[in-house]
Amino acid sequence: MYLPQPTSGGDFELPPAGGPYVAICTRFIDLGTQFSEHYNKSAHKVMIGWELADMADSQNRPYTIAKRYTFSMHQKAVLRKDLEAWRGAPFVESDFGPGGFTCAKLLGKACQMIVSHTDGERTYANVAAIMAMGKGMPTPEPISPLEYFALTPEEFSPQVFASLSDGIKRIIEQSPEYRQLNGGRVAPTPPRQQAPQQYAQRQQTQQRAQTWTQQEQRVAQGNGTPPLQAHHSADLNDEIPW
Repeated sequence: MYLPQPTSGGDFELPPAGGPYVAICTRFIDLGTQFSEHYNKSAHKVMIGWELADMADSQNRPYTIAKRYTFSMHQKAVLRKDLEAWRGAPFVESDFGPGGFTCAKLLGKACQMIVSHTDGERTYANVAAIMAMGKGMPTPEPISPLEYFALTPEEFSPQVFASLSDGIKRIIEQSPEYRQLNGGRVAPTPPRQQAPQQYAQRQQTQQRAQTWTQQEQRVAQGNGTPPLQAHHSADLNDEIPW
């Protein structure tokens, strides 16, 4: 018996470097406050994930890619720069705070993306640049289910948390936000469920979108708590273009 070939872990296939590709946002995951040994400080982190449209790997699955951000709307913050490039318009004061832009609106939105590779002990795919869709470009429907997870009391979902990968769950469990929601402890979660069939995924996506819309309407009427929003001294406008 010969020794097997080394594996890189799992059967995940990197999207090819290049572009611009059409990418659709399928994930927004709140990672909570995380400590960085490199910078010796803590910061609130989020992860945004996309699938590349009209491209598939060797197993006919859509290529996926994700990027982690510091959850900040400072003028120099990478998250703000990427979102403004994605929208094709800068944020204005009315975009921030209650009644403004909510992170759930990113789901299902398309952009153009440049992908690069970083080589080392392993090869990683990186989001090198994000651009707005060109005028008249169609937005394909995503194949992957849309995932939205927030570490706020009003939006925290144990079911969504259970569906996340073990690696992401371990990161979230270290955050003070998660521990506060669970009484200062890491609470057990139900076993991860397999992905439902395609038609069921789309039905769940529509139901989630309807729930977020209803919540935003309650906030506008003064009867609800605003969903997760990026921190800044003002608000996010949803007119150009989302």
